[in-house]
Amino acid sequence: MAFPVPSHLPRSQDISSRTLSKISSSTVETLNADLAASWVAELDEAILESKTRIHERIHGDLPLLEQQLASSKAVQERLATLTANVNELGDAVSHPELGTIPSLLRALSAHATLAQQAQDTETIHDAMEYLLQCRKEYDILVGLASEGQLSEAVEASTRLQGLLDAAPPASTDAEVFSHLKVAFRTIRDRVEEQLTDAYARSLVLSNRELTIWASVQVRQSMTVLSLSSILSSLSEASLSTHLAVLRRDINTYYIDHLLTHPTSFSHSFAKDSSGISSHTLSFHPSSSTVEDLPTRLKNVASVLDFLDAHLFAALPPSVGASFKKTLCKPVTTGLLQQFLVSHLPSSLVTLPPYLHLVAQAKELEEKYVVNMLGQDPRDREIQSWADAVSSHYERKRRAQILEDARQMILRQDDGLNILVEVDLSKFPPTPPPDSVPATQSSGSGSEGARNVSDDAWGLEEEESEDTNDVVSAAEEEDAWGFDDAPTEPEPVVPGVPQEPVLPPRDTLAEPATDDSAWGWDDNGEEANPPATTSPRASSSDSGADWDDDPWGESSKPSPAPSAPVPAPKPASRLEKLASKAKAKATPPHSPSSVRDSPTVATGQPLSATARRSELAGTNNANLPSKKEPPKSVLRPETYAISGRAGQLADTVDGILREGEEFASTAIFDSKASTAQQQTRGSVILQTAPAVLDLFRALYPVRFGQRPTEPKSIVFANDCIYAHERALSAARQCAVGTKDRLLETADSLESTGKRWYEQSVDIQQDLAADSLKKAEGFVGTAEQDHYDECEEAVMGVLSHVRKVARQWKGILSKSKYFDALGSLVNFCLTSVMGDILALPDITEVESHRLSELCRILHALEGLFVDDPEQPSFIVGCVPTWLKFSYLSELLEASLADISYLFDEGALVDFETQELIKLVRALFADTPQRANIINKLAAGHAHAP
Repeated sequence: MAFPVPSHLPRSQDISSRTLSKISSSTVETLNADLAASWVAELDEAILESKTRIHERIHGDLPLLEQQLASSKAVQERLATLTANVNELGDAVSHPELGTIPSLLRALSAHATLAQQAQDTETIHDAMEYLLQCRKEYDILVGLASEGQLSEAVEASTRLQGLLDAAPPASTDAEVFSHLKVAFRTIRDRVEEQLTDAYARSLVLSNRELTIWASVQVRQSMTVLSLSSILSSLSEASLSTHLAVLRRDINTYYIDHLLTHPTSFSHSFAKDSSGISSHTLSFHPSSSTVEDLPTRLKNVASVLDFLDAHLFAALPPSVGASFKKTLCKPVTTGLLQQFLVSHLPSSLVTLPPYLHLVAQAKELEEKYVVNMLGQDPRDREIQSWADAVSSHYERKRRAQILEDARQMILRQDDGLNILVEVDLSKFPPTPPPDSVPATQSSGSGSEGARNVSDDAWGLEEEESEDTNDVVSAAEEEDAWGFDDAPTEPEPVVPGVPQEPVLPPRDTLAEPATDDSAWGWDDNGEEANPPATTSPRASSSDSGADWDDDPWGESSKPSPAPSAPVPAPKPASRLEKLASKAKAKATPPHSPSSVRDSPTVATGQPLSATARRSELAGTNNANLPSKKEPPKSVLRPETYAISGRAGQLADTVDGILREGEEFASTAIFDSKASTAQQQTRGSVILQTAPAVLDLFRALYPVRFGQRPTEPKSIVFANDCIYAHERALSAARQCAVGTKDRLLETADSLESTGKRWYEQSVDIQQDLAADSLKKAEGFVGTAEQDHYDECEEAVMGVLSHVRKVARQWKGILSKSKYFDALGSLVNFCLTSVMGDILALPDITEVESHRLSELCRILHALEGLFVDDPEQPSFIVGCVPTWLKFSYLSELLEASLADISYLFDEGALVDFETQELIKLVRALFADTPQRANIINKLAAGHAHAP
């Protein structure tokens, strides 16, 4: 390939290219004869120049050119000669008649044919000679088989099988060879069948007897074969199959059966008419009432001695040792699983005779399994198991205890509950009424206020630190300096109806003596009827009628002595309520079971109700004296548990006693290791918390009560009761068991609290579902929607009362008031939240919303334990006072709201809540703007 000339370099063109370029560049106008003649002349000139150069080149080196020409001619002559010689040679080699190759091929073909004939003749001779030898061996085999000489027939069969396996290749395809193989297979199978029949008649095994014949006569012959010759003559596959069946029968009939059933046996020796002897062991079932367990071990030992004397000696040496070793595992497994494990006792009293039985089993293993059957001496399973028999006993006892506990847990409950008293030993004594000032603070759903100045309820504290917390709370309350207000409660007038509108820190209501005090009764009717006057809130549902004393308290607390009240100055109804808000302290009938608020105990900021309590002041004269210690006043408190929980707790105590007794016993071998002696009894002791864990995990899954059912509360009580019993048992246990019991007790306590809290939460959700019908109390001016709202509120009231009836017979008094207070507080909060969220409230709606709120005032009756004493709902429901004021605020004037705000009676409300409520109730006027500005400045009495 020529090197391309770059485009920027000049190109050298030959004459033809130049001429063609000129022709292509000429036009019709420029093309003429002269121009064409010039082109022809240029071409002729170029041709002449080329010829001249060629001639000069030839004549420039003429001798060399002539030499090359002569060499070319000589090469052509020699090539012609070589071609002729090659043609002559090919004809001499490949000529069809005279050529060398065709002659050689004809000679080789004749030689191959002759060699094949010789080979065929030799092969036929060898095959005939081989078949003749096979025929002789076959005839010998047939003769031995017909005479019953089975051992010799097996040897002849082996020789003939070797001949057939080494058959020449030329004989394998012959028809006569195929017939010979079929005939040999037939006679061999017949010999094997005779040997199998002789073996079957030599060993007779059943669950009734074991017979071994020393020799047996072959059927249809006079030949007698011994048992050893029969076993030696059987083929390897057949012998392996027979021994496997024999091992199975020995294990089934004479090991497992003898170890699991009471049996007696007898040994007999006999001879038949031909003089052949036999040995027989006969087995007979015996009564289980008179049988001794060591007899079973003796029976197994006797069978092994019998087999060793009459069977093992007859086995071929190649399989005798291996067959005996195969019996080691069945004997060992039978002794362990069928005998020792199955008869492992479940009580400590029956252990000594059982340990003697274990020692006999160890002797049997040493004598027969190790020495006779040839097991490895290092693999003594029974001895290893016997060394840890105490652990096996504990594990079996644990499994039995857990199974009994499982059956107890899964048993259907009979519906009968047991009342148990709360353990008061862990609680500090309650001070007498005159040693601690009246203190009250709002609490959460599960912890409300406590009045420690009156223990008339007989309710106990739930935490040991509560009394100290109350004292510290009283001291903090006095630190505010509001102790100059009167603290004497007003006297209680029996038979006077209770006022539903409650001022701060006052659960006693005055009779409505002045219906026009508020200025809302233009028609001369009472504007604030009590909740019991509602058409759907009858007095039969007040909560006190169905109190059937479920906690078993027969004595009623006596009312606190009342001091005379100085004559008040003339005031309207509103002023009287506000003055009570400042003068009243905690009523002396608050339940002592309701605990102090966590905020007071921990020194955190006080709630609105507590702040209002401080505004009312405290009585410094009632502070406890440092010189005189308070007297202990503890009253029993009961709650309901299921009978199952009591049985499980008693079971746990019994397990701990059993474990301690087992750990201190001395019936086991003194050669046991120190570690085994130290851990003895730990498995049984650890079963005690396992029983409680099983109850905690299995009962909810098996019965699956929803937290709405009363049984869920009973289960929560069961967990708390089991928690207390576990703590009591842990005080008397060692470190390991104690830690496990404490862990289980914590789990039970958390489970009980979780189910208790879930039950309260579910009831709150159900109450919230009932309130959904009210649709946020929007549009109550319409009668239809008002009826729906009233139905929703009445549904909540009915639901709370129903739940209270269920809980009161199950929970302890303290928990009952905690749970009920949490539920009521949730309902009141929900209603208040919906009402306070309304952007606009008309006059009609305000009256109707107030009536709806008063329906829920009937819940106060649920917190009356003594009809002669007022309700203590303020201590259990933190939002009760706020809710009570809401029903009044809905029908109050701006002046009333301003007055109550100035007096600090509305500290439970946030300022934004009051501002929003004022805007919703009143039109935009300068008076409303002024009161809103006052509210925005904040509570004047707030700390």
